[in-house]
Amino acid sequence: MNKNVSMILLIVTCFILFLMGNLVASRDSIWHQTEDRATTLARMIEQHASGNIDRVDDMLQSIGERVTIADLSNARQLASTRREELSALLVSHQQRTNGVVSISLTDAAGLVFANSVGTPPGSTLEDRNYFLELKNGARRQPVVSGAIKGRVSKKWGIQIARRLDLPDGSFGGMIVANFGLAEGFLDYYATLGLSPRTRISLVDGSGNIIVRQPAVEAAIGQPRTTQAVANAIRSGSTDGLEIGVSPLDNIERMNAYRKAIRHPLYIVVGIPLDEAFAEWNRGLLLSLLGGTVLVILGLLVARAMHRQNQADLLLEERTRQLEESNHRLAERSTELIAARDAAEQASQAKSAFLANMSHEIRTPMNAIIGAGHLLRSSNPRPDQQDWIQHISTAASHLLALINDILDLSKIEAGKLQLEATDFRTASVVQQAVEMITARARAKGLRVGVDIAGLPPAMHGDATRISQILVNYLGNAVKFTERGHIALRGFVLVEDHDGWMIRFEVSDTGIGLDASQQVRLFEAFEQADQGTTRKFGGTGLGLAITRHLARLMDGEVGVEASPGSGATFWVTLRLGRAADIPLNDPLDSSARDSGIALRLASECGSCRLLLAEDMEANQQVALALLAEAGLHADLARTGVEAVAMAREQSYDLILMDMQMPEMDGIEATRAIRALPGYAQTPILAMTANAFAEDRQACLNTGMNDHITKPVDPEALYATLLAWLPAKPRSDAGGEASSPSAPPAADPLTGIGDIPELDVATGLRNTGGKPVAYRTLLQGFRRSVQQERTQLRQALDERDHNALKRRAHALRGTAATLGLGRITDTCLDLESALGSALPDSVISDHWQAVDDALIRFETHSWPLAT
Repeated sequence: MNKNVSMILLIVTCFILFLMGNLVASRDSIWHQTEDRATTLARMIEQHASGNIDRVDDMLQSIGERVTIADLSNARQLASTRREELSALLVSHQQRTNGVVSISLTDAAGLVFANSVGTPPGSTLEDRNYFLELKNGARRQPVVSGAIKGRVSKKWGIQIARRLDLPDGSFGGMIVANFGLAEGFLDYYATLGLSPRTRISLVDGSGNIIVRQPAVEAAIGQPRTTQAVANAIRSGSTDGLEIGVSPLDNIERMNAYRKAIRHPLYIVVGIPLDEAFAEWNRGLLLSLLGGTVLVILGLLVARAMHRQNQADLLLEERTRQLEESNHRLAERSTELIAARDAAEQASQAKSAFLANMSHEIRTPMNAIIGAGHLLRSSNPRPDQQDWIQHISTAASHLLALINDILDLSKIEAGKLQLEATDFRTASVVQQAVEMITARARAKGLRVGVDIAGLPPAMHGDATRISQILVNYLGNAVKFTERGHIALRGFVLVEDHDGWMIRFEVSDTGIGLDASQQVRLFEAFEQADQGTTRKFGGTGLGLAITRHLARLMDGEVGVEASPGSGATFWVTLRLGRAADIPLNDPLDSSARDSGIALRLASECGSCRLLLAEDMEANQQVALALLAEAGLHADLARTGVEAVAMAREQSYDLILMDMQMPEMDGIEATRAIRALPGYAQTPILAMTANAFAEDRQACLNTGMNDHITKPVDPEALYATLLAWLPAKPRSDAGGEASSPSAPPAADPLTGIGDIPELDVATGLRNTGGKPVAYRTLLQGFRRSVQQERTQLRQALDERDHNALKRRAHALRGTAATLGLGRITDTCLDLESALGSALPDSVISDHWQAVDDALIRFETHSWPLAT
């Protein structure tokens, strides 16, 4: 009995030790997580603080470049007109720089001779520390003061000052900006979602607090940091961690401190330890209670073990049963071997059945596809053509899925082969998206596509890639009841042979837990049996997707959590397209010349109307039309387009979607109501390339949809499909070509312009270097007007006008290959469409404005 009791106690002791070990390990893990979180917050807040100061400093330098030596030398007798000019300059920069409360200019004696707050100059800053530091130190970097409370505004801020030198290098004065603590720092800290007891402090080089979140005004300017942090600052340490008790609220925190890279500021982030370890403390209490209960149960069990004889009898009986079980197991071994052989035969029979059924179904499916082709060639009505196209596309995809059943048997036999060809990326993606658009629209789901990061053409098995995308998109629609679905593609790695690309399909559906994700890509598997009953499906698609990805040297995966949607991804190794030029727009132009000549020959006498409000887009479109021997009248607004259509009969109208006064949709409806325009082809031209955008155009009464930036070959093919045959009566139907090449390369130096993709711009403008150069010149001349209109819409909070201008500007920039302007305009459009706060809208507008300034002020190689 003593032996049994000892054994029970040993087991209980081991269990308790194991439990305590787990608690210790858990505590260490929480400790490290808290350290990482504090360090990450400190780094992020330091970057924000440094970014704000650098942004203000950039503004100060920009102002300093406008201050003359005469201004500094004659500050006390400065003419009132010049003083007003300087004050207006300061006001302009203050309004454009978020967080700046005021800006002042002083001479060498500290006299303020211009400011941005409307108060009369004449005050002096000669006793301020930052003034003395700039005056006596010949400092070339900005000086950042400690926290100072405004004498008039009663608001706290920091002063960011920069020295102004005379020609001989002596001190000529300074320019100083008052940067508000609330606007510059506290508003941002409030957005981080931290607990009320988590502390953020911005500390100067002496350890005095500049900003504290949560705000405690009495602490500003005081050395209220912990002693360990104060010592670290004095020793010059740049970053670190320490445990300390705050002198303000006596809370023990883990403090992470970090010095700003270019400024004498420290950021201190303190996370309360009692919050970090609250869950662990509860676990410790439960473990102690559980251990106590376990000890009591062990003692009770030990008392019951005095029936040693009964236990011996039970042991003998169990031994006999085990011997009988071993005998039965030996008999079952033979049965299991036979069952294994039968299972292998069944698997082979299943593969043969799948192959036979696949071939049987392929025959009628081929007939359906053939019938669709014959119907297309029988001159059906336009609406019938659309339905025939849907039938053909769906039938082709269904045939591909049926082929996958045969593929499954090939996969099991190791005989599945890929067929690699050159293909256009957008075509493959568009076909996949169109397969699920109807189902998505029926459920009220938004479908977004972003493949701007992919090459326009690649080499690989386009059918298998489309199959993978349709499978992912179809699953996203199936398991999403509300919200949106997004398809994104980008390049992971590029080398001379091609790319490793990655597609991601994200949804806002039911999500997956960890156990479901493990078996999701196995054949005949779904998340659980309830999934099959509710949503349907065979469970084959993801398994085949994994096999296809591995055949393309890629992999598949999913990132998800229950109730929070899922992101399915696939990586694929694809080669460069040999038959579809990517880097030589001139080759594209040569390839287009055949269809352009045909268009000029067959439709040269047609009258066209182009409705477009952007000057650069007007030039591009008119140039492309001229290349095909076509002439178009130009309408700069929707109202003007309706008026011109009322006065003149046109064979075809190219309609921009977003224009001032009247957009493309309203203009189309108005033109359709005019006599004789019920059947006139109206083609939309827009930078929105999603399937739902095309459908919206068709629903309005338009006949087709052309995506900006315009691909010349696609434009000519579309025009040829809709224009009536009206050959020219003279020999001038073909596009003229220049009599001699230009004396010098018109593209010399253009490649140095920031974020300019010359290859894309040439391809989108017809491959003519001289024309492309002219279009860039015209766009540069329009930049100042575009900036003014964008700024006016922002100041008036006219989000519709701001979105319209950004959309039009995006189309122009994308056409010319200006990637940075294109991306920032897209971000601004997205922000306006998401009803984000005005501060976020302003940040996106600033990004657009910066990109335009960078383009406009570059040292241009172009003569203007």
